Amino acid sequence: MNCTLLFIIISLIPIINSSYNPISIGSVIVSTTRKISVLQPKEYGGTDKSKIIFTATKTMTIVNTIFNPTSRILYILFTNTTNNIIYISQLISIENLDSIVYQLPILFNLSNINKLTSFSSDVNNKRAFFTDQTGNVIMFSMSGLMKTIISIPSTIKNPIRSVDYNQRLNRLFIITDSTVDSCINLDQNNLQCCQALPKTDQLRSITFDPTTSHLFAYVIDEQTGIYQVILNRTGCPIALRPINTIDTYPNIHLAIYQNLYFYSGNTDNSKLIIDNGIDIPRTISFDASIVTLHISYPRKKSIINNEETCFHGITYHDYRLALVLAAIFGTIMGIFMCFNALFCIDFFMTKRIIRDLKKQIPPNSLEDHWNKLIREKYTKLAVESKFNFYIIGNRTWIFY
Repeated sequence: MNCTLLFIIISLIPIINSSYNPISIGSVIVSTTRKISVLQPKEYGGTDKSKIIFTATKTMTIVNTIFNPTSRILYILFTNTTNNIIYISQLISIENLDSIVYQLPILFNLSNINKLTSFSSDVNNKRAFFTDQTGNVIMFSMSGLMKTIISIPSTIKNPIRSVDYNQRLNRLFIITDSTVDSCINLDQNNLQCCQALPKTDQLRSITFDPTTSHLFAYVIDEQTGIYQVILNRTGCPIALRPINTIDTYPNIHLAIYQNLYFYSGNTDNSKLIIDNGIDIPRTISFDASIVTLHISYPRKKSIINNEETCFHGITYHDYRLALVLAAIFGTIMGIFMCFNALFCIDFFMTKRIIRDLKKQIPPNSLEDHWNKLIREKYTKLAVESKFNFYIIGNRTWIFY
């Protein structure tokens, strides 16, 4: 009884978790100043239809969100309309925040939303970065206990527009209107940066594609398009390569997953543009300004329209088909082997049973029974053939 109850409880754990995690796998999280929505794009098997998972109260304004794609945990940064203090709390279910709310050691003027201010996060180390309109960068802990003003090296002369931390490279990437810098020694607050001078202007956001093993960063400028930042082995930027043009919207936020691009635009930054690089970009409108974009990664499969190959021209589709056929063949062979094993077991068990029964019958009784059968057989032959036979000793004699 206890084992059955334990099994039922374990079976209900995934259902409970899914009911309290409104962020589905393979979705885009769009945060505006008033609402947070999730939508599954067509490339992830969805319909581009958005679903609201959180609505701000009348006295609350959402300024940003921090997302952990591994656990699908979303943290909401918001401010009260009566002050400029920012608070942070975790979304625990649809329309519900955790009762634990932290006050962050930064101030935010709501009039500066989408006016060259940006947030980014290093969720694994529980810290985030805030870049204000003047280009100052503040690093703070998500618990609100730490605040550090990042010392900007003299090689960066223009106001900073956005930063992003890459844990794999352990580097802080910084963009200004016209430069991309990759910096080390963040933890010592003694940045040492290497710089690339792109052939563009008005850079706004920088991000990374977590699915690629190559060293690339991606930036978006305000009017032209998306650029791939090529890095050398140490993580220093060496060149920018244009990879996608965009509409004539003023653009700010950018998110990328496997060559699928999500960015915000419009004069009030209220439009989400989805671009796969092949079809005409799709535009989805929201009723408030978008403050950040996140991607809840799909399950591990390619969303690229072109078929990928793994080796010697064999596609992943062929590889998966071969695995399925091998599994079916293996199952059939396993069934036959089971029947064969059962037959062998039955044969040897039957033989053993007969041998054990023979051992239980006395040998003299078997011999007498056998002699009786012989006599009966020859008696029948004599009657039918009119032969005479005599049994002398252990031998049978037949006389015509």
